[in-house]
Amino acid sequence: MPRRPTEVRRTDPPLTWRVVEVLRTESDVVIAARPARKVYHLQVFGPLPYAAERNGKFELMAVDYAGRP
Repeated sequence: MPRRPTEVRRTDPPLTWRVVEVLRTESDVVIAARPARKVYHLQVFGPLPYAAERNGKFELMAVDYAGRP
């Protein structure tokens, strides 16, 4: 069974979201002219992107770029 993401972390500004549900995944795609191993469409809970002082649930796209930690 493939690994399911449980949290997403952003470095600048430092934010962390808990994954509530994996809505869909795409494999071996190109995002902004860069190869991506996987693209996750997630429903997450945590600080809102443009109002970090408030928590909420929203959809987020996380990209696992090939060759990037």
